[in-house]
Amino acid sequence: MKLSRILSRGITIAALFTGITANAAEGRATTPPKPVTAPTASGAVQPLPGVIQTAPLKNEIRLAPAAGKYVINIVAQVNFDKLNQQYSEFSGSAKKFESGAGAMSGIAKECANKAYNVQDQKAAGCTGTDTLNQCMDKLYKHCVKNFSSSGYSLPGGGYNPVTGQKYGGGEIPAFSTAQFLQSAQTAAVQARALSQQLGQYANQVEQNAKKLVP
Repeated sequence: MKLSRILSRGITIAALFTGITANAAEGRATTPPKPVTAPTASGAVQPLPGVIQTAPLKNEIRLAPAAGKYVINIVAQVNFDKLNQQYSEFSGSAKKFESGAGAMSGIAKECANKAYNVQDQKAAGCTGTDTLNQCMDKLYKHCVKNFSSSGYSLPGGGYNPVTGQKYGGGEIPAFSTAQFLQSAQTAAVQARALSQQLGQYANQVEQNAKKLVP
């Protein structure tokens, strides 16, 4: 075969190969990109799993709060209104207790300085075998534990002989050691409940703050 014919065939083959390559490249350039979304059963469009819709610093990025990742659910088991109501209830009980505590201080002085007859000694549980100090201790405890006074009025106003407090219109309310103990128990229960609620509120505030500011 002559050299000129061989060269001619080589040029033809090369041209043919170049055309095929160019067509293939053109075909790849014009092939539409694969869809990155697919319709759901309800007709909504959602991203196909494993397909990145866009890339950072290339296009606009829109977050998808519907996915739940960026949805913030705030838990509020204890709120300020509830705490304020509990505090108001506790405040009333605390004031009643502290007022009673002041009265009990006066009652203690009254019982300590009081003279007790034989009948009083028997009522307190004193026996002929007790020492004087033992009987005095029984008398004092019995007096304080069983103290009770009914409310009464003083014309033109007056002072409570036990607490030293002045009451408008001379009205001195009834008071007893049993009532004082009840007010003390109520105040203590409410104080513990309020303390527990405040602790829970503190934890709740910290947890929700972290959720709001990741």
